[in-house]
Amino acid sequence: MARAVERIPVVVLADDDPNEPGTSSYFTIRALAPFGDRRDHYEVRHRTSAGVSWKHLSDATTVFVCDVHELSTSLNAALHRFVDSGHGLVFFCGAGPVNLNLAALHRLANGALLPW
Repeated sequence: MARAVERIPVVVLADDDPNEPGTSSYFTIRALAPFGDRRDHYEVRHRTSAGVSWKHLSDATTVFVCDVHELSTSLNAALHRFVDSGHGLVFFCGAGPVNLNLAALHRLANGALLPW
């Protein structure tokens, strides 16, 4: 089923401050939505890794994972379900436990999670 949207909903998942210049979420959000209003093609929602569940992700088209702490088992499961449902996941390999987070997702996908 297709649904029409005015702007494409995406989630930026980052544990840093999106209003602090120089952070990964600051740059990612501004790259996706440079105007910060309806002129942008993307409707960007910033979430931290604490307390995010499937309901926070389910209507987005893509999740951009920036600088995050080690992801919880439930968040990894939600991200796996998100990708398994045909949505996009962009994982920036910067600071933090990136290798642990990607390995956990890889295990959930039974080795079928392909890197880009």
